[in-house]
Amino acid sequence: MKSTIILGAGLTGLSAAYHLGGGYDIFEREADVGGLCRTMRRGDFCFDYTGHLLHLRSDYAKQLVQELLPDAFALHSRKASIFTQGRLIPYPFQANIAGLPPEIIKECLIGFIETLNNAAPPDREISFQDWALRTFGAGVAKYFMLPYNQKLWKIPLTELGSDWVSWSIPKPTLDEFLNGALGIRNRDFGYNPTFLYPKHGGIEQLPQAFAQRLDSAAIHLNAAAVRIDEEARRVFFADGASASYRALISTLPLKTLVAMLTHAPEPVRAAADRLRAVTVYDINVGVDRADLCDQHWLYFPEPEYVFYRVGFPSNFSNTVAPPGCCSMYVEVSAFPDEHLSDEWLREHVLDGLRRSGILRPSDTVLLWDVARIECGYALYDLSRSAALKTIGAYLEQRGILSVGRYGAWEYNSMEGAILAGKEAAEQMKNR
Repeated sequence: MKSTIILGAGLTGLSAAYHLGGGYDIFEREADVGGLCRTMRRGDFCFDYTGHLLHLRSDYAKQLVQELLPDAFALHSRKASIFTQGRLIPYPFQANIAGLPPEIIKECLIGFIETLNNAAPPDREISFQDWALRTFGAGVAKYFMLPYNQKLWKIPLTELGSDWVSWSIPKPTLDEFLNGALGIRNRDFGYNPTFLYPKHGGIEQLPQAFAQRLDSAAIHLNAAAVRIDEEARRVFFADGASASYRALISTLPLKTLVAMLTHAPEPVRAAADRLRAVTVYDINVGVDRADLCDQHWLYFPEPEYVFYRVGFPSNFSNTVAPPGCCSMYVEVSAFPDEHLSDEWLREHVLDGLRRSGILRPSDTVLLWDVARIECGYALYDLSRSAALKTIGAYLEQRGILSVGRYGAWEYNSMEGAILAGKEAAEQMKNR
């Protein structure tokens, strides 16, 4: 075996191997590479594991993707809206309130102006609820920030931290807020005003392109790690095999990694037990009408809809659905120990799609498929930072790097996953 073992062949693991250049073995429990960056084929429809859109800001990542897949992606300008108060308003909410009822616009405007008098940010971490009120005011918080994030994260927002919001939720200036209240177009807000998506097929082309540039003999599929002896530096697999290593890069969910360790002390295990995540039900729907919606995705903050987001893959590429048809992915958040039946999901999801006007009574659902994503989003609760410090210190002593969206227990993009793999490889080379 090689000197470095990589657990997990998702984007982070594949990127780590690519940037190491050699001296590695990758072990993946599934029958193919990609992790959640994979495409499911259901009849004549193609679905990713919810929305996998490529937002590139780093010049290095842009160059790398172009080298891996020359001219394979189409560039799209974001078309996203929020369904609220029975109408669609452009995303993001805080810069586009003109379409709301006048009394709600007034409430949002007064609240936002009040935030301009806030003193300097506190020198301690505050809850997401406090951050939303402090940053956007009571109106914006009431009508979007709080109900949407409550639906997504499930826990009380006084328990959710705010150390994840800086790159994903922008605050407009007063001038921009007033523009949005008066219907004057603002600049595009957020980290995702444009995105890339494959011209043909689904997002799985990206991990497949990484894999094609790696040593095929070093990629071990259907190889599920079940135990790690971190003192002997050996990984044991479900089929009875084992492999030794000098260094280990893990992209597995951090809780899963700690549970596999043979010698982890109780404080490390207790810290891992404190890490929380939400499960996501990814409901994929195919419909016999092409013009369901002209948007790329919609947000649903109001509690009368069980889903928090609906996306339309056939608006990313016309190759992922049959001619004359439309595809949707519908996202429903749940606690890890909460199991929603297919019957319950079908009843409530289809009812919500009809009440929102996305589906008409005459539409025929051609395909219905449910994928449960156990670790959908890592929770940035107020105990997360301390838990990560405890776990990270122990792993570093044992020559283990836990990286990526789930390995670092973080909220991250595909670009972030690729760059995390690159950084992990560089750390290993420096060692």
